[in-house]
Amino acid sequence: MINARECALRILYQVETQLAYSNIVIDDIIQKNVFNTLDKNFAIQLVYGIIRHQNTLDYIILQFVDHKEKFARLNKWLLLALRLGVYQIIYLDKVPNYSAVDESVKLSKSYGPVGSSSFVNAVLRNVCEHFERIIKFDGEPENIKLALHLSHPVWLIERLISQFGKLNAIKICEANNCVPRISIRVNTLKTTPEAMMSALEAFQPEMSALVPDGIILKNFAELTSTNYFKEGYFYIQDEASMIVSHVVDPKPMEVIFDFCASPGGKTTHMAQLSQNQSLILAFDRFSHKIQKIKDNAKRLGITSITPKLQDVLKMTETRSAHRVLVDAPCSCLGIIKRHPELKWRLEEKNIDSLAKIQHQLLEVAAVHTAPGGILVYSACTYEPNETINLVKKFLKSHSEFQFSPFPEPVIERLKKIGADVETAEIGHQTFFPYSYGIDGFFIARMVKSQACEK
Repeated sequence: MINARECALRILYQVETQLAYSNIVIDDIIQKNVFNTLDKNFAIQLVYGIIRHQNTLDYIILQFVDHKEKFARLNKWLLLALRLGVYQIIYLDKVPNYSAVDESVKLSKSYGPVGSSSFVNAVLRNVCEHFERIIKFDGEPENIKLALHLSHPVWLIERLISQFGKLNAIKICEANNCVPRISIRVNTLKTTPEAMMSALEAFQPEMSALVPDGIILKNFAELTSTNYFKEGYFYIQDEASMIVSHVVDPKPMEVIFDFCASPGGKTTHMAQLSQNQSLILAFDRFSHKIQKIKDNAKRLGITSITPKLQDVLKMTETRSAHRVLVDAPCSCLGIIKRHPELKWRLEEKNIDSLAKIQHQLLEVAAVHTAPGGILVYSACTYEPNETINLVKKFLKSHSEFQFSPFPEPVIERLKKIGADVETAEIGHQTFFPYSYGIDGFFIARMVKSQACEK
C-alpha cells in the first residue's frame, strides 16, 4: 500500500503530464488505495498546495540547480519529488524538515533516475538551510517578486492590477490560494434544508446566507459515501453557482433552455425550483457530458429534464423558451481555488478567443428567447471581457433586450450579507473570490421585449 506522499506524487504526475484535472485524479487514485482519513487529507493537502505554489517552489529549487537548462531537463518524477519536499519545508510547519527531506529522497529512489536521490538530498538540505533568505526574493523585479509571493503567473497579476487595482488584485490572488469551502444544495423535491441540517449534523453544517437551499459544511470527509448523497437528497455545488438558478427564477409549466448544461448542477436546480413541472432542454455537445446530466437527474429524482446532444452554435432546435440560461465556457478564473492548475495552463490570448465563443452563444440564445422571455448569462469568471463588457456589447446590438433586475428574494439576501446591490438592481452582478467565501462569478439577467417577433 502506498503512503500519502507517494499517492500525492502519483496524482501530481498525472496532472502534470496528462493535463488532467486535479480533483478528478485525486478521486480516481485515492479510491483505488485504502487510506485512513488523516492520510487522505494529507495527500490532498500536498497535491493542492504544491499546484497552488508551483512557480514559487520551482524558483526555490532553481537556486540550487546549476543553470536553467538543467532545471528544464529535470526528469518529471524528480522535479515533483523536489516540489513535494520544498513545499513541506516552506509551507507545512507541522512537518519536520528531516521528514520532508527523507521521504522525498525515498521517492526519488523509487521513481527517479538511478543515482538521483543524492541530488534530491543535496537540494533539499540546502533549502532547509537557506529558505528564509530565499523567500524574500531579493534582487528580483517588483512584478516577479509579487508573482512569487502570491504564486501566480506574472501576466495574470499584471492584468488583474490593470483591471481592478493592485489591492484587489492581491486580494484575488490570496483568495485563490485558500482552501475552498464546501457547500451543498438541498434537493427540496425530497426534503427540507432544516431536515438536512439535522441529518448532516456530523458534517458541522451551517445554513447559507446567500441562498435558501444551500448549506455550508465544515467537515466533508466521506460526504459522497452517505446514503443521503446516493439517494439524491443534495447536490454538491458552490453558493455562487446556486445563485444563478435563483436569478433565472424558473416557473412550473415553462419551457427552459440550458446551454452548455453539463454536469447538470444548474439544470437540476432549475428543475427543483420549478417543482419538477417545467420542460427543461439541457444542451451539450459531448455524449459523455450528456450522460452526466442524466445520471445527476436520476439520482435527484428529477423527470422534467430532456438532455439534448447538440452543439448550440449549430442549433437545430426550432422552439423558443420562456427562459434561456447561457452558462458559458470561460477562463474559469473564478474557480482557481478549486482547480489551481488552471492558472498555470491559461494563456492571456485564450481570453479573447473565449469571448468570441461566448458572444456567439448569446446570439443563438437571443433567437431562442421568446418575446417577454428571460435570458440569463453566467460564467465562473470576473474577467470584464468575458462578463460585463461582453454583455454590454450584446445589448448594444440587440435593442430588443435590456437588463432585468434580479428577483427581489435574491437582492434581499445580498443586502443581508452587506453586498452592494446597485448593479443587481439593474440586472448584473460580479462576485469576486475574496467575497463571502464563494467562487468568483458573473451573472447577468436580461428580458426580451414583448413587442419583438422571432
